Amino acid sequence: FLQRNSKIWDISKFLGAIQPILRGKILTLYAFYGCDTTSAFFAKPSYRALSMDWNHLISELAVFREKDSSMAEIHDAGVRLIATMYRCDPNLNAERAKLFKIRCNSKTRKKQISLDRLPSTLDAAHLHSERVFLAVQEWEGNPLNPESYGWLLEDGVLEPIPMRH
Repeated sequence: FLQRNSKIWDISKFLGAIQPILRGKILTLYAFYGCDTTSAFFAKPSYRALSMDWNHLISELAVFREKDSSMAEIHDAGVRLIATMYRCDPNLNAERAKLFKIRCNSKTRKKQISLDRLPSTLDAAHLHSERVFLAVQEWEGNPLNPESYGWLLEDGVLEPIPMRH
C-alpha cells in the first residue's frame, strides 16, 4: 500500500491490508502514534501499529471517538495503549524506573542510556492522551477547548503542556 521510495499511500490497498477490526479506528491510531497535532513516540513508527494485536484494546480505541468520554476514561485508555505499544505493564512510572535500572546495571552497557526509548511517564501519557482525544474530536466535528486537553495558550499561540507533575 506504500510504494517504495514514495510517501503516497494507496488507501484502498491499505484498507485491504489492515485488520478489519481496525478500519474504524484509523483516525485514533493515526493521532495516537503522532500526526500534525500530536507528538510521535521515539522509535515507534505508526506503520508498526498495523501489525500489532489490538483486539483486546478496541474499547480503549473507541474512547477517543466518543464525545462524552470522561478525562479518567481518556487517561486510562491512553495508558493501556501506550503500555501495549511498549509491551510493558500499565504502571508506566514503575515500568520506566524498572527498565532504567535494568539498563543502568547491564553488564553489556557500553554507551549512554537513551531515555527516549523508555515508556512515557504517567503524566506525559495523560497529556498525550488528552491531545489525541482533542484531535480526534476535532476531526469528528466536535470542537473542544484546547486548554482543557493538554494545551496552553501563551501570547495567542497554543503550546503543548510538557508536564503537570
